[in-house]
Amino acid sequence: MDSILLHTKHLLGIPNDADIFDPAVLTAINTAIFSLKQVGLVIPANFVVTGSAETWSDLLGETVVESVKSYIYLKTRVEFDPPSSSFLISAMQAQLDELVYRIFVELDTPLVE
Repeated sequence: MDSILLHTKHLLGIPNDADIFDPAVLTAINTAIFSLKQVGLVIPANFVVTGSAETWSDLLGETVVESVKSYIYLKTRVEFDPPSSSFLISAMQAQLDELVYRIFVELDTPLVE
């Protein structure tokens, strides 16, 4: 599944044909992509996920890093459907921080501070 939206919806447990949540999920996905761009990940200019047509390859070219998919899913989950436990939110945030570090180690990209 190469579609960013459909893959993320699948991870969130939302059926592909259920489009009622798409605006909220799309907003969260684009926020996650913006976050990665702000810390230095090279994202195509003006890249925005607007539906199921945008793919992981469109976002990252040939360098599709699975941890980028995990980051976008987790960031979307925290924004779209956050857990009620503050412990779980803290654990997810720690995982997000680690993923950002590992993405940039993998891509040999210096972190922008």
